[in-house]
Amino acid sequence: MGGVIHITSKLPVYSEKKKIRGEAIIKALGDGMEKTARTSIEINREKIAFQLGVSLKNYGDLVGGMGVGVQNPSGYSETGFDFKFKVRLSSQDEVVASSKLFHQKDVPIFHKIVLENYSINKIAKQAN
Repeated sequence: MGGVIHITSKLPVYSEKKKIRGEAIIKALGDGMEKTARTSIEINREKIAFQLGVSLKNYGDLVGGMGVGVQNPSGYSETGFDFKFKVRLSSQDEVVASSKLFHQKDVPIFHKIVLENYSINKIAKQAN
């Protein structure tokens, strides 16, 4: 048995008329487990489409249900930046460029600290 999970992110679309569209998303989970804000802008033209986004995330300590309790420390913050750019060269050809940058700071490794008795164990800088 086998299979593939193919995930693609949203691409900007071409438009006969010039369009500029913005979007903002705010998300919050209970017990302070997550606070997320993302904003993006998309510019669409007949032969060019562009999308730019910025996100700020703050993940708090994980809170388990049914008496599991709080996994402390497990919270960290993250900032992200992404863009996509498409240029239509002909009716059959186009060039697509995209980039994503995410930065996570001071990500604690819960199992090392709590379960293996390290005094502190964090990933100082994690970028993608």
